[in-house]
Amino acid sequence: MTDLRITKYNPINRDSSGKYIADEWTSVSDIGQTFSKKIFDVDEYLRIEKNYVNAAVQMVEEFQVSNLRIVEIEEYRAFNHLPHILVESTQYLMESFSSDIVIGKNNIQDIIRLVLRELIWCKVIGDEGFYIHFGYDYYMYIGSDRESDIKWEKLPGVFVEQFNSPYSS
Repeated sequence: MTDLRITKYNPINRDSSGKYIADEWTSVSDIGQTFSKKIFDVDEYLRIEKNYVNAAVQMVEEFQVSNLRIVEIEEYRAFNHLPHILVESTQYLMESFSSDIVIGKNNIQDIIRLVLRELIWCKVIGDEGFYIHFGYDYYMYIGSDRESDIKWEKLPGVFVEQFNSPYSS
């Protein structure tokens, strides 16, 4: 069994109780604000978003999941929290989005972008207990009933920790 927490947060910045203590952005709506004396901009956001998408795609491929189902969907459809530069592309993603559907592995990228941009929340499930769950503040949980030999800590641009999803039911 594989259960992982995937985040942009370096585990060395957690206190003894596991709370993350560094000053970092936690939402797409934080674009334009300052964290650790640095302005968080759209380019940095898109770089991190891409890292999450790539990590999820790599795991879907590793576990050879061909079809995924979106379940427990919540749709928000408000764009006022997004920076202007992301609104048009996000509206396009939302127009192509359909709830409670089976998607191919190539469509997981759009779903992850919509979740990270806070337009939807959902769980993604697949064969052999595969799942992708999303938490607050850019926490993503991915797992499977299968084991894997891949070195998860080597996923570029994200930190991977053994961790059970708090959204498992």
